[in-house]
Amino acid sequence: MQTLHQMHHAEHSPGSGCPSSSSSSMDSLASSLDEADTPQPVAGGGGGGCAGSYDAARDTLYVSKALCLITPMPFMHACRRFLAQLHRAVAGPQPPPLPLESYIHNLLYEVPLPPPGRSLKFHGVYEPIVCQRPGPGELPLADFPLGEAFQLLGVENLVQVFTCVLLEMQILLYSQDYQRLMTVAEGITTLLFPFQWQHVYVPILPASLHHFLDAPVPYLMGLQSKEGTDRSKLELPQEANLCFVDIDNHCIELPEDFPQFPNKAEFIQELTEVLLRFGLSPEGATPASPGPPT
Repeated sequence: MQTLHQMHHAEHSPGSGCPSSSSSSMDSLASSLDEADTPQPVAGGGGGGCAGSYDAARDTLYVSKALCLITPMPFMHACRRFLAQLHRAVAGPQPPPLPLESYIHNLLYEVPLPPPGRSLKFHGVYEPIVCQRPGPGELPLADFPLGEAFQLLGVENLVQVFTCVLLEMQILLYSQDYQRLMTVAEGITTLLFPFQWQHVYVPILPASLHHFLDAPVPYLMGLQSKEGTDRSKLELPQEANLCFVDIDNHCIELPEDFPQFPNKAEFIQELTEVLLRFGLSPEGATPASPGPPT
């Protein structure tokens, strides 16, 4: 809160003029944060500040907050239900039975990781939540429908990407939606069982680490595309073994001299029959964004 107050003070100080996005405002902020821990008084309406500046005694300062759950295992469904109940408690007209901090404290300090092969039920804000951990002889934990990965890419494209992963190539996933990047990346690594991806794995690559794409090692990374960005202007490493996967447009760019999967046609036919049995299109279609669980 003090940081936001001093940011506003730095932008509206008499020496910097009216609010702007210049670097001088950030320099003033950095120096002011080093000088004192307490916020400096803000000039009133009759002072040297611009009209409409923030006054701590008169105005209310609203702050955006985000809550992220980091777990040792991908219990995606359980985490999503817990966050959805927290959001319901914050946005609902009636307050929850207990303070929100109580539910967060309970999850952090009183809910243990379930042992292998066992399930665990814990209380959310309104409803109980169950998470199950596979045993040593069971399939790995995949707490999301694998059909979404097939819907996003289609059977043939997914088989091609799967071949690139088996050959330990460089795979770059590209989409506007973070959820799609995670879904395809986790789906591919889950389908590798009983093998495991042993190389660089970054499903969502931050923009500040874009230079990691130049690494001369196998990797599986996801890069968010900005709306309206021209694909031709995307600077990619000129590697001969790079597989570019455009999730939103259901297309992939394969490396040169790419070998085909053994018995590829028969394998795709078997996967198609399985998908049709579950009512999924083998051609791929962009699934709708899932709403909050009820």
